[in-house]
Amino acid sequence: MEIKNQILLKVSWYIGLIAFLGGWSIFLIWSGGRYVSALDFEILVIIGFFWILGFFWLSLIAIIFLMIYILINRKNLH
Repeated sequence: MEIKNQILLKVSWYIGLIAFLGGWSIFLIWSGGRYVSALDFEILVIIGFFWILGFFWLSLIAIIFLMIYILINRKNLH
């Protein structure tokens, strides 16, 4: 049996990967600045807030895509 609609799986994977890497990079830059040189990056707090808001909705779309992929290929995913 052939796996169908691989694009749905790839899109949900890439959205999750971008959200994960971007969020961790924002956090690590902010915490590194606080730890190394006691700088307070106010702009990173604002960027992080909007990052969370934006990728919350994109992650919901990614979960919907993943559920559609699972429903389409449920017989092949035993």
